[in-house]
Amino acid sequence: MTAAPVPPLSRGRIAALYVLYFISHGIAVPYLPLAMRRIGMSGDAIGATMAASLVLSLLTPPLWGYVADRFGLRRAAMTAAVLPGIEGFVAGFLVFVLARTPIGPLLDALAVSHPQIGPSGYGRVRRWGSVGFILAVASLGPFVLTMPPRSIPGLVAACWLVMALALLALDKAPDGAAPPPTASLPFAQLYGNHSTWLFLLISALHAACGIPFETYFSAYASDAGLSGGWIGGAWAAGVGLEVVVLSHMGWLLDTLGPRRILLVAYGAGVLRWGLTALLPGGPAMALAQVLHGLTFGACLGASVVWMSRVVPESLSGSAQSVFAAVAWGLGGILGQLVSGPAMDRLGGQALFAFAAAAELVPLAAIAILPEPPPRARS
Repeated sequence: MTAAPVPPLSRGRIAALYVLYFISHGIAVPYLPLAMRRIGMSGDAIGATMAASLVLSLLTPPLWGYVADRFGLRRAAMTAAVLPGIEGFVAGFLVFVLARTPIGPLLDALAVSHPQIGPSGYGRVRRWGSVGFILAVASLGPFVLTMPPRSIPGLVAACWLVMALALLALDKAPDGAAPPPTASLPFAQLYGNHSTWLFLLISALHAACGIPFETYFSAYASDAGLSGGWIGGAWAAGVGLEVVVLSHMGWLLDTLGPRRILLVAYGAGVLRWGLTALLPGGPAMALAQVLHGLTFGACLGASVVWMSRVVPESLSGSAQSVFAAVAWGLGGILGQLVSGPAMDRLGGQALFAFAAAAELVPLAAIAILPEPPPRARS
């Protein structure tokens, strides 16, 4: 007997989940490393903590992706969101990462597989996550250097409590149809294509080049004399352009395609990190971070669509989770292992100069990689 079709989550609900998810992201990513610095942790210690969190980012998303594809996306996302109830500072941050890493890819898989969204409409829904991020960084920026550093994890935990309650409410609706019981881990379909492997490695290299910003920009800018307002403004301005880019991602994909968009994104990375190194300590360095809209926003939109093309729709959760594991997990680990010691021994200016030079590698590689054809929508 065939089960009755289940209506998908509305676009508005998916957008609301993005907002909740990225509010917590906007607190944790820019300000937790700065809080660690303020309580006396060294660059090596911060780098080791972030690297440990990225090991979780490498290992957990593929498993969550399989659970999502096998049993339904909403149930897996809800379960992941409940985990950060454990309180603490470093330990609490690691638990936050354990739960955070599957949520983003699963939301992306929901969006690109949604019959009313699809790859061309992904950016218009995902942009609301960027709006949530802007609200978080802009609201906290003026106070982050004066508020108790240990209050940052508490704010993250509060956000995740709201996220968990929202997902619990959503889970009262039936999950989407799961694939047949014979479904297995999609290793052959994800890893059997050499071009997909190369794309994942290129993505990891690009992500590694962004780690100095994610982990050390706030501390680097603070040491150089920028106020908390300028630091928060730098993050918010970059994500503001990200909203603009994602809002027009459908048009960009139709006009340029994913590979050309990635060429622009990686080239912007060379420029962004170079300017961050050459313009230390002034508002110009903060303004250079508007390029985040290209280095992250354009890159994310094109990469999610790229991965949606290499597997059937029934494996979209696994595809996005594997991308997150390799790009943000493996790439993040590589970036942290280099960035922590470099920040302590060479300083932020040399670290960002190295990131600009390293960005040339993925830029050259993506220029010769063939682009997968669009997937036919059923």
